[in-house]
Amino acid sequence: MGKHYPELNDVFKRCIPPYSPHDEDTSPLNQPGWVPVTNISKYHSEFELSRLCPKPWRYNSSMDLNTLWYYGRNIRYDGGGYVADLGYNSRTASRVVINLKSNSWIDERTAAVFVEFTVFQPSSSLFSVAKLLYELYPTGKPVTKVCFDTLSIYGSSNPALRSISLACHITLLLLIVYFLLLEAVKIYRQSCAYFGSFWNWMNMLQLISALTTIAFFFLKEKYVSAFVKYVQANPFDTASADYVLFWIDLEMIVLSIVVFIVTVKFLRIIRFNKHICQMVASLKLSSPHVMSYSVLFCIN
Repeated sequence: MGKHYPELNDVFKRCIPPYSPHDEDTSPLNQPGWVPVTNISKYHSEFELSRLCPKPWRYNSSMDLNTLWYYGRNIRYDGGGYVADLGYNSRTASRVVINLKSNSWIDERTAAVFVEFTVFQPSSSLFSVAKLLYELYPTGKPVTKVCFDTLSIYGSSNPALRSISLACHITLLLLIVYFLLLEAVKIYRQSCAYFGSFWNWMNMLQLISALTTIAFFFLKEKYVSAFVKYVQANPFDTASADYVLFWIDLEMIVLSIVVFIVTVKFLRIIRFNKHICQMVASLKLSSPHVMSYSVLFCIN
C-alpha cells in the first residue's frame, strides 16, 4: 500500500495482503524465527541442516503431507504448510508449544493455524478425526471453524456381524450384475425405443450410481488400509486421514442418489395408496414454491 499510496504510510504502519496460494511462503528451510536458509551447499551433512532447521520450520507440500485442500470461511487452503507435532501427552505438547511461542512460530503473517488429531476408541473400533481451524484476516479479525468426523475403519469386532456384512456385499454385487444384464437385454430388444422411457433412464442411473458406489468403496478401503499401515509403521509422524474422509464423502453422496432413486421407484409401486395420493397431490400443488426454494438453496 505504501508503494502506491505513500501518503498513507503514517496512518497504516503495516499492510498485509489477504492470503492467496500464489503468495504463500514456501521456503523449504528456515531457522527458528523465520530466518530462511538459502545457501544449503555450505552445510556438510543433512544432520547438521536438520539440527539448524527443526521440523516446524521446514515447509511441507500437500503431497508430502498426503493432505487435500480445505475450505475455510471464505478462503481455500491448498493443504501445504509448516507442521509441528505435539506428541502424545500434555508434557511433550507444552514443551513444543513453549518452544514455538518463544521463536514466534505464529506471527502477524500467519494466515491460518490447523489443529488436527485422531482419537481411537478400542471398545467400539471407531476413529474420530478432528480438524480445528483458526484464521486471522488481514484486518485482525479471528475466525474459527471446527470439524469432527467419526470413522469405522476396522468394521465390527463381532465375527457374526462381519459374516453378515460380507454376505450382504456379495448379495448386492450379484443383484447389480443381474439387473445390469436385465437392462442390457431390454436395450437389445427395444433398441432406440428403450431410451424414450423416463423409468428406463432411472434404472440406468440407479445401476450406474450403484456401480460407482462399489468403485468408491474399494478406493476407500485402499486408502484406509494405507492410512492404518502408515500409522502403525510411523506412530510419531504426521498422518492425515484427508483422503479417507474424501472417499467416504463421495461414497455417501453417490449412495444417497441410489437410495433416492429406490425410494422414488417404491413410491411409484404403491402410488395407489391413499396416503401416497395425498402426498403426490400436495407436491403438485406446492411444486412452484418448492422449485423456487430449491434454486435459492442451491445458490446458497
